[in-house]
Amino acid sequence: MTVFGVFGLIGNMTSLYVLPQVKSNRSFHKMLMGLVIIDSAVIIFFVGDVSIVGQFLSSEPYLYRASYPYLIHPFRNMTLTASIFMVVAISAERYKAICHPLKYRPAYTKYIWFVMVTTVCLEIPRFFEFKLISLPDFTITYWTTALMDNETYIQFTSYWDDIITTGLLPFSGLIFFNSSIYLKIRKSFFQKYCFVDKNFINNRNLRGEFESVNPGCQKSRVSEVLAEKVQDVCQNTIPQTKGISKKDQGESRRHFKRRKEKTVVLLISIVLVFVLCHVFRLIVQIYEISLSSQVTEGHYLHCHSQDRYHVPVILRFLLIVSHVFIIINSSVNFILYCLVAKDFRKRFFLMFHCRQPTPKRSSTFS
Repeated sequence: MTVFGVFGLIGNMTSLYVLPQVKSNRSFHKMLMGLVIIDSAVIIFFVGDVSIVGQFLSSEPYLYRASYPYLIHPFRNMTLTASIFMVVAISAERYKAICHPLKYRPAYTKYIWFVMVTTVCLEIPRFFEFKLISLPDFTITYWTTALMDNETYIQFTSYWDDIITTGLLPFSGLIFFNSSIYLKIRKSFFQKYCFVDKNFINNRNLRGEFESVNPGCQKSRVSEVLAEKVQDVCQNTIPQTKGISKKDQGESRRHFKRRKEKTVVLLISIVLVFVLCHVFRLIVQIYEISLSSQVTEGHYLHCHSQDRYHVPVILRFLLIVSHVFIIINSSVNFILYCLVAKDFRKRFFLMFHCRQPTPKRSSTFS
């Protein structure tokens, strides 16, 4: 876990340096930077809590015990929740850009604020699950509160927070957004669009509009007027194309379309890794729900007095594997950027002066 975490932090820091240099589609890149920052926080909290303190240290340091109830425990869960909803927000932003390009698109800051507010509202109860207590040797440690000892609360939070709000709802959103994007891209292969910067004109809609106004027109006349109207709209929308050959204009539109498709490939790659890593987490949490009666204070003290675990050993193993998957999910985005995003890869290589930049446009983002 620590090895994955160190690699992930290095990759994320590199991504934070490279992403601002990619000039196209600022909103998409800003949201990717937000995901990188949140994923880095996930790595720091999980590696520090689960790996370093939980595995390598013989006892918990004083500072760790003092900060666990009100800092480490709530913020560790908050970063994980924010990472989940950030992936959904990026999918929603791409959905708006690709499926509804003519409609109003909120600024990327609104998506980020939505993620932050939703995360805080969902994770507020985490601040009331543990408390600090004094021990006879004048040291302090953390202990569960009465809220955390309530079996009904444990089942409710496990079912509502872990299974529904950070499981079923985000997964449903990802399925909807990405399936809609896929169908839109697939549909574009069978229809002719006039791509104009970020907008396009549907010839079929224009034909229907003209026929509704001029029902008596012959089909040949409709086609003739339709062609003139499309040409006029395209010329008025992008006057800078005057003097450019039709071949160059067609190449520019194909280039724009390829950029859109490459962005979708990157997004789907991120989503697939996310789903694969988080499905295991949900399976483990469903198993934890069946053991909710074994995580109360009374059961813990009884098992502790007999020097036994208060939960099955297999659960501890599954939790470790689940944490490893979470770290992997937060660490591999840099690899995905390098594999899928040509412009990101080019600028990354330029950091080490591997090759000189070429004047040819090679951006793969939209």
